[in-house]
Amino acid sequence: MDDKAMLNGSGEPMTVLVVDDVADFRGYVARVLQILGYDVWQAEDGPSAMALCESRGRPDMAVVDVSLPGLTGPEVAQHLQERCGDMGVVFMSGYAAHYLHDQGILPDGALFLRKPFTLPDVAQALDKVIATQELMSSQTADVGAFCSAAD
Repeated sequence: MDDKAMLNGSGEPMTVLVVDDVADFRGYVARVLQILGYDVWQAEDGPSAMALCESRGRPDMAVVDVSLPGLTGPEVAQHLQERCGDMGVVFMSGYAAHYLHDQGILPDGALFLRKPFTLPDVAQALDKVIATQELMSSQTADVGAFCSAAD
């Protein structure tokens, strides 16, 4: 991953919120993300994640465990997006993606990492989030330019 991919629009390191109820694994993911150059926030569950967003602002992305106490990972992601704005989300679980899709737990088209995963796996998943966000930003800019030109 190059340095440009890790900077947000303000030129600051991109912020990734990691939500996992297993402290050791959450810490592992945080360390991997820090090695990749990201600023990392950690939360143990949905309410903690939402409190972080309310106190610190909007993270650029989130890496969320699918199986959390209380709310599921997809529910947490939905609440975060409602409260903090649209952000890229990568789900993680020890279960296989096809099982989570078959059970209706994982949303269609969701980015997914199967535990355990490696640093290159995380880098590739976040690169996909960044590419998707850049594509959506350019499409929004193109529509805005089109609408301005039509006026």
